[in-house]
Amino acid sequence: MQRGDGLVVSVEMVNVNDNSRLWGGRYDRKLSDLVAVQNEISREVLNKLRLRLTGEEEKRATNRYTENTEAYQLYLRGRYHWNRRALDDLWKGLESFQRAIELDPNFALAWSGLADSYAAMALGGPFGPFFRPPVPLAEVRSKWGPAARRAVELGPNLAETHTSLGLGLEWLEWDLPAAEREYLEAERLNPKSGQVPLELGKLLLARGDLAGARARLEKAVAVMPDASTAHYQLGLVYRRLGLTAKAEEHLERSRAAVAR
Repeated sequence: MQRGDGLVVSVEMVNVNDNSRLWGGRYDRKLSDLVAVQNEISREVLNKLRLRLTGEEEKRATNRYTENTEAYQLYLRGRYHWNRRALDDLWKGLESFQRAIELDPNFALAWSGLADSYAAMALGGPFGPFFRPPVPLAEVRSKWGPAARRAVELGPNLAETHTSLGLGLEWLEWDLPAAEREYLEAERLNPKSGQVPLELGKLLLARGDLAGARARLEKAVAVMPDASTAHYQLGLVYRRLGLTAKAEEHLERSRAAVAR
């Protein structure tokens, strides 16, 4: 909760098996401490759970992607709009990512968001070829490539940057083997991601691998329940599998997510 220039964060950890409360905490900080308090909460949660993480897993859980609080807020806002995928939202997300990069030119995730925005515009929104792209394809390709490659250059160990590169390789350069390699590298770097199985699931669906696409897209929906594209793509898979009721449920959830 934001109160003026203050930030109040309440955290509660619950055991979902019996709904018992394991731990709770409250953090009162300045809004300018957003990045630091996120890191502090991550470390305390890991400590309370007594998780045995590898060095790479702990680094990922407590990673600070930028020291600029405003840039980080803009990135989060950009991802919110990007996940909605309505064309107006894509423009809003694009603007947020650009402003984040202006504040921190070395913010790899912001470059990744910028590349994803251009790629999504080439598809014309959440339903791909059923909508006319708002920007000429040649123009999008000229802007996507530098953004995606800059993201990987700044964040070679981030799943998000490899996913962004794979997205453009698939939809703008039509190099499916190269795209799949990027998605698999992203999956290796962060097996708990929601965006990675979404993009890999879409690629497998295009190839006709319905079992593989279903497994990836069901995971994407579980991790990102408000992502309209994940529900839409899963609906397509269920439809092709003859699971009509499930298909309609997820297609409706996709429409509802866009309308919100």
